[in-house]
Amino acid sequence: MIFLTFFFVFGKPTVAFNMQTATAMLVGVLGVSASMTFYYALERGKVSIVVPLTAMYPIVTVVLAAVILKEELSLTQGVGVLLAIVAVLLISIG
Repeated sequence: MIFLTFFFVFGKPTVAFNMQTATAMLVGVLGVSASMTFYYALERGKVSIVVPLTAMYPIVTVVLAAVILKEELSLTQGVGVLLAIVAVLLISIG
């Protein structure tokens, strides 16, 4: 924040608000909210449960790629996703 303050005060940059700027701002807001949610989960839950669950975020990417982009999963990938979901369920009841 200190660097940004000096940059905007002394550098006087010109910022064009366009789709790329809006996307960057949205990504920044989502990143901060994800970090805050992670720390909230660490505060409320056990680290031994929270960290493995948050480490399984690629499952969301794989499922969304299959649903939205119509990417096909191989048998090995499908079994891996299924086992990861089972692991999430087993960790959450533990």
